[in-house]
Amino acid sequence: MVASVMAPLPVINGIHRVAFYWHFGSGGPTAINVMHFFGASVDPNGLHNALNSNVSANMWIGVHSGASIYQLGITPLDGSTATQIFTVSGANWTGQTAGGDYVPQVAGVVSLRTAVRGRQNRGRVFTPFINEVVISNGSFSGSLTSVQTAWDTFRTSMKTASWPLHIASYGHSLHKSKSSSGVITLTPVTWTPHSNEVITSQYETVLGTMRPRQGRLR
Repeated sequence: MVASVMAPLPVINGIHRVAFYWHFGSGGPTAINVMHFFGASVDPNGLHNALNSNVSANMWIGVHSGASIYQLGITPLDGSTATQIFTVSGANWTGQTAGGDYVPQVAGVVSLRTAVRGRQNRGRVFTPFINEVVISNGSFSGSLTSVQTAWDTFRTSMKTASWPLHIASYGHSLHKSKSSSGVITLTPVTWTPHSNEVITSQYETVLGTMRPRQGRLR
């Protein structure tokens, strides 16, 4: 067995990496979302305050009401400042759909786009613990208009608060190639780490998978 080694975080001036830590009830399954925000100075506390003011309950329409974000881990990507942990709570950090059960490994998908094309310049947010009552044939059947409006408002409000949402490209990946004999090779590829501002956010109708981002259930 070969142990995997996580690459170190890059240096991208002004960018703050935010981990949104979810749990289902006390001691239940967990999940993590990661988003990036640009600030004129290193200020984790200021970013926490802006998030607490602008995250809204409607962003989590479809998420089971038993799930919530309980803390944020904010890491400035300046190469030196340590991660700061902030506890959060309240309706704006909690799933909004009661009744039924959540479906393991299923997630809502928010697609994020910048003004620059290419995989390095787009991203996604996966909302976990989707309630079965808003799923119809693999698609989201809740109030798509309400959740879309909430994500658009969040994006514009964070920019107004001087913390625009960005896509951060960390500068490393693996290129997969397959030989004529069927052998798969992974080749490291690198580039200069950078970020671009998100200009559109789209809550997708078709649901996605949470598997790589959710704590194991067994």
